[in-house]
Amino acid sequence: MAAHMSVHVGDDARVKAAHRFGTVTATNGHAHKLCGKWFYKDELEIVSQETGSIPINGQERNYTLFRPTDLAHPSSVTPRPALLFVHGLLGDRSKHQGLARRLCRALGAIVMVPDVVPLMSPLGLDEEVCIREVTAHATWLARQDDCDANRLVLGGFSAGGAAALEAAADLQQSGLKPAALALLDPVPWTRTAKAAKRLEPLRGGILLLLSEPSMTTNYGAFHKNIMPLLAAKHAPCQCFSHFRVGDLMMLTVNDAQHFDAESASTPRARSSEAPASSVLRELFNMVSAPVCKERAHTFYLLVQAFLADVFVECPSDHSEGAGSWLATLQDKLEMEVRFGAEPIGVDPTLVSIAQSFSNIVAEPPSKKSANDAGCPTQ
Repeated sequence: MAAHMSVHVGDDARVKAAHRFGTVTATNGHAHKLCGKWFYKDELEIVSQETGSIPINGQERNYTLFRPTDLAHPSSVTPRPALLFVHGLLGDRSKHQGLARRLCRALGAIVMVPDVVPLMSPLGLDEEVCIREVTAHATWLARQDDCDANRLVLGGFSAGGAAALEAAADLQQSGLKPAALALLDPVPWTRTAKAAKRLEPLRGGILLLLSEPSMTTNYGAFHKNIMPLLAAKHAPCQCFSHFRVGDLMMLTVNDAQHFDAESASTPRARSSEAPASSVLRELFNMVSAPVCKERAHTFYLLVQAFLADVFVECPSDHSEGAGSWLATLQDKLEMEVRFGAEPIGVDPTLVSIAQSFSNIVAEPPSKKSANDAGCPTQ
């Protein structure tokens, strides 16, 4: 890290002594304005972003890493909690850079989003290679000087959630024990059930955030097939106020669709910070409804609160404790989420597809005459 850091308007920052974070709106060289107040540099941490690659099986695999830097001691190395978050099928790391940046800023944690190449390909998924890439990224992250390996959490969206779960089970067998799992609308593979049986209890527990059951999630396959296996080793929690770090909490965001989960934290209508990575992905975007900002933000709030509890209650001495941040969301989100995953309405994906085709059919005919259009006439 550099010995000196410049702070600019627009930088993401957090106040070290308080749960306060935001964007720098003014600076005079000695102090910086954040959340409407001025702070000296020794009171702040700035979110820095780096990109790089690591060799996996002879191939370079790209990543983006967000880490907080103490302005008072930019060269110091302080072990911090960390999150490795895996994108879904046909996605890439750009899909979750907004989530990663905000979690780094809010929690003072290192957040890594890698490209998992097998998940990016529309030509067929090699699940075994995918798992190896995720475990390699996690192992590399755990070995960084400023990463507290005892507070390493694995997370993922859609198929990335299945990859994160199996990677966690493999890492446990290798001696690196992830603290928790944070899975956004995970979609299981056939092999995920075996991985769930192998997974040993996680000190920080498991968070499962689901959208409404739909064809994009194989109609709640994770809830039906994997949840009972996880519940055999983790105590299911059915109430915010009763949550304890180490529990298994599964919540459905009411009326949410699959891509709302992918868009967690993103304020714009669409989640991706880059063009669709494939023609198939573009087709998905065309027939799906626009991402709901409110529901996407609900996914983000729950992930942030869960990780805040895990990072505080899972220090290096392996102790467990009661959750607190999740409990604070009970009043705010009680009408937006529900425990369990039973459907309460029509498949939102089918509704979106039907609406898309209905709009196409309902388009008014062209005002051009047959001759103007170049058509033969009687």
